[in-house]
Amino acid sequence: MDGQILPIVIGVLSSLLATFFFLILVKINDDLFLPWFRKQVYKGVDISGSWDAILDADSLHMTISLKQTADKVSGTFVQVDTSGQQTWTYDINGYCRDGYFFATVTPTLSDAIDYQTLLFKIYHKHSSLYFKGCISFADGTNGEVETHTNAEFKKAKS
Repeated sequence: MDGQILPIVIGVLSSLLATFFFLILVKINDDLFLPWFRKQVYKGVDISGSWDAILDADSLHMTISLKQTADKVSGTFVQVDTSGQQTWTYDINGYCRDGYFFATVTPTLSDAIDYQTLLFKIYHKHSSLYFKGCISFADGTNGEVETHTNAEFKKAKS
């Protein structure tokens, strides 16, 4: 009986070790190789950096800060109401494809419900990059979905 237990224990331990090794390889592939490969293959525009809204109102300032890896984009969206000294911060996750940037914007505070979606055409004018498109959002005061068309952002000089 004792002679039969040792091979079973060795089999179980080697199976666990092989599974652990396989999980490490998958993690390395997902976190290192695939992002590197996507970046090598990606041939589109790089929208990483800070973007400032072009607004008529002086009481609101909006800034988008983006980090791009291949076509995946993440970052923050900050809105500042200068008249009331309020600041709202959001997380951005989206994609840049075929000259368009589209993303979902979620509040960093767990008690906020003012989610947003962005759809912008990326264009070049006067040696600068611009976004122009729409911002749809759930209004935090009444919960209605609203859309700002012709929203425009200019990439800040670095």
